[in-house]
Amino acid sequence: MNVVEANGAKIPAIGLGTMTLMDAVCVEAVETAIRLGYRHIDTAERYRNETKVGEGLRRGLRAAGLAREEVFVTTKVFHDRLAAADFERSLEQSLRDLELSWVDLLLIHWPNPKCRSRRRSTFCAKPSAMAERSMSESRTSPRHCCKMR
Repeated sequence: MNVVEANGAKIPAIGLGTMTLMDAVCVEAVETAIRLGYRHIDTAERYRNETKVGEGLRRGLRAAGLAREEVFVTTKVFHDRLAAADFERSLEQSLRDLELSWVDLLLIHWPNPKCRSRRRSTFCAKPSAMAERSMSESRTSPRHCCKMR
């Protein structure tokens, strides 16, 4: 399997995007993808499908005889939820909906035009308590790039 290495994470280069998947179709697609060898699942709170992605993930892990650590899960917090309390609530809701204790990568979904060199502590009052292994932005340009340290 091809992986991209970033900040110590080994991210499977090909993953299943779930943006348009809903309900039973979502569950089946995620489960099937894992059984067929996908090891990266991508979702987001804005897709409104994290509950079904989580169900498909659990079914797929069971069917393939895999441990949770063998599938890389990415989710995203929308850029209008970057205040510390909103950010934490968004992450906690995603974890509840996915029924996971952690995600492997947490992205900020779409650039926020107000973003100026924010640090992780800006987003989360208790960074050490964050239930994710890596954090970054998605769909950014150099103009929108935020440093996360």
